[in-house]
Amino acid sequence: MHFKYLSTCILSLLFVRPANSHTVGLLLNSAEPVETAAIVELANFTMRELHNSSSSIDLAMQYHDLTYLSVMRAVCKLLESDVVAVVSASDSTITEIQANLLSQYHIPLVAAVATNPFLSASSTSYLLRLSPSDIYQSQAIFRILKEYGWIEFSILASADSYGISGVVHLQLLASRDSRFNVKDVQHFDVAKDEYTKELQLIKDSLAKVIVLNCGGRFAKQIFREARAFGLMDKSFVWITTDDITSRPQVLAVNGTFPSYYNGIIGTMPHVDIMENDHMTNFYGEYGGSVSDFRISSVKVADGLRIVHASLKSLDKSSWNSSPGANCSSISNWAEGQRVYTKMIRAFRDGVADTISHHDESPRYDIMNFRSDHFEKIGMWQYNIADPMVDQNRQKVAWVDRKDITYIGGHHIPPSGFGSSLTGYHLRIGIVPEPPIAFLEDSCEINNSSSPKCWYGWNPDIFEQLATDLNFTYEYVMPPDLKYGGFDRETRKWNGLVRDLVEHKTDLTVALSINVERIKWIDYSASFYEDQASFVVSEQLHTSSSNMFFFLEPFHLSVWLSIIGFYFSSGSFDDVLW
Repeated sequence: MHFKYLSTCILSLLFVRPANSHTVGLLLNSAEPVETAAIVELANFTMRELHNSSSSIDLAMQYHDLTYLSVMRAVCKLLESDVVAVVSASDSTITEIQANLLSQYHIPLVAAVATNPFLSASSTSYLLRLSPSDIYQSQAIFRILKEYGWIEFSILASADSYGISGVVHLQLLASRDSRFNVKDVQHFDVAKDEYTKELQLIKDSLAKVIVLNCGGRFAKQIFREARAFGLMDKSFVWITTDDITSRPQVLAVNGTFPSYYNGIIGTMPHVDIMENDHMTNFYGEYGGSVSDFRISSVKVADGLRIVHASLKSLDKSSWNSSPGANCSSISNWAEGQRVYTKMIRAFRDGVADTISHHDESPRYDIMNFRSDHFEKIGMWQYNIADPMVDQNRQKVAWVDRKDITYIGGHHIPPSGFGSSLTGYHLRIGIVPEPPIAFLEDSCEINNSSSPKCWYGWNPDIFEQLATDLNFTYEYVMPPDLKYGGFDRETRKWNGLVRDLVEHKTDLTVALSINVERIKWIDYSASFYEDQASFVVSEQLHTSSSNMFFFLEPFHLSVWLSIIGFYFSSGSFDDVLW
């Protein structure tokens, strides 16, 4: 265990325990040693201030990794310490586990970092979240997308509570605006350390704007692999969320920052750290770097002060301050609701002007990565005065109009649309159909993938497109050489359509649009219009007032033949038979 962690144990020996003393738990993530050590220093500094009060709290710390079993053991250890409340410095995924366990005993949990908007469900009813919901971060990101006209984008997120909940509202906002198109959404398994499959699908979506929402520990490897896929050149835009943006050190490779990070855009909750006297005093004493913290992690101090103020208020009257809970049996602490109610009030009203009042108008800093840090380039603020305010009125207030650096080191905003397909290899469905497509005599049907084997209208088009957009390609013929018909009994297609549906080809041409096909495949705008038409005799356009107009389709000689056949064949009944 880090030497600094022992300081909490020493605190209990330095101070005489007041009559009204309570134990508060602090849950820490052992997987983030640098940040955890910094949080411990901040907690100890806060504790020294709080020990001067008539009501005191003792701090019981427990460490856990990212597994459910480890988190459960840490919570059970705190219950054995008879804690009346717990403060957590974990992200949404871990906080959800902690909240579900503690709420069974009616022990309040203060979440300093968690932002999952769904953590307020009944199963976590004793949870107080200090950081703004991901709903607001989604609105800030959406405003950035609108500001630049980046209306097509893909999302890459971790398949955990933090990653999934963080992008749900962004997808909802895009679905409400007909101009926007979410090209693809990919969630990666947090238990793996490679993201090849997801990045390939993001690349195949042809999106040039990518929103990355995941824990900071994944970001370095994701960007390394994205660069290998050609997704980090100057035509791309990457927007990251708070867990990456507030901790740029997670991106360092052997202490340095690769140049391809330059130009990444990000968002993070706005916190005026140095405007808070408590934090100013702490940094004056703290020997580490401000970057050791996520911005939201500094709210651990706020959490401790909120709990302290709540207990101080309860100590003015008689109450049972010993939950007596343990993991061997479920027991509901009757006073848990009172503590939780007091905590909410302290959070909303502020605590003796020592912490910021509850901000009902969340603000997010808009950041830009430069060299080795994220630099603030703007701010977004939610207008709580009118929750239904038009999104267009939620302006991005740029605090600095100097040039923003975009990926590749340039200062011109990318269009957000693809202007090339460099690095792509396309499989194009085709069938021989003169004059649309001819197969060279020297090429066999079973060996006709080379573009050199084809000529005609469509091959000429793809040859020019490959030159203009810089991609390579091959041709794929369906075994049955058909365009595509649907079998209603087997519910399967044949021909070119089947290859598209089964992802054997990426695109094809010369497929006419019909009602059935459009249910299964997407069409581009038409580039060719068939001018074929029916030709009929002009006499068919004579006036319909002629009572014998129905005889006009056949010549008189045809009608005479029909009549002659009728009389020469006997009765009309015999003809029908």
